[in-house]
This record gives sequence, C-alpha cells and structure tokens, in this order.
Amino acid sequence: MDQFWSPSEQYGVQQALSMSLVGDKAKVRHGLQSILRETDADEIMVNGQIFDHQARLHSFELAMDVKEELLG
Repeated sequence: MDQFWSPSEQYGVQQALSMSLVGDKAKVRHGLQSILRETDADEIMVNGQIFDHQARLHSFELAMDVKEELLG
C-alpha cells in the first residue's frame, strides 16, 4: 500500500482500525476489554459494514452477547 497512500492517509487508516474488532466472540471480547481498560469509555458504538442483512444482524447479536457477558 505504501505506493498508493500518503503518510497522512496511512495514519488515518491505522487510527481507524486501531479500535476495530474483528473475529469470533472470544477475540471481540478480549479486544473490547482492552479498549474499555485503555479508554475508560462509557459508551461504545457498533458499526457493521456487512452487505447481507441477516449476516449484519447476526454480527450485532454476537456483539450484544459480548456486551452482556462483560457488563451484564
């Protein structure tokens, strides 16, 4: 990618992805725990760029499962 993007574009993408969680429930749980520990956030926004509606709903359901496991 170095030949296609500028340093500022690379930085922007890396910053955006630094708070992205991708994977199974265990990976997402671990990542969310890390984000909450590092940021002390009191709000988390979930976004899913998934074309298939049912797959997107399933992804959000998994995210809610993780939320319930962590926060009750």
